[in-house]
Amino acid sequence: MSGRMKPGDREARRAAAVQLFVRRYGRVAGTGGRDANDRTYDRRVARAVRRMSPERFDALLRFGDADEPGSAGGR
Repeated sequence: MSGRMKPGDREARRAAAVQLFVRRYGRVAGTGGRDANDRTYDRRVARAVRRMSPERFDALLRFGDADEPGSAGGR
């Protein structure tokens, strides 16, 4: 085992990190007696998202969607 990731695996992990970031960052805060600014998210992913192009961000958010045109599951 070489310890290196395949390009597809790397892309899947990057997409999962961005999707988790968006889920955490975009959740409704202030419910259940919590402060609106108590969200926890990965600051490294936030910095990477700010620097990436809108097209790249969209592609990572849609990574693995079966409804995406051109994907193996889409029609």
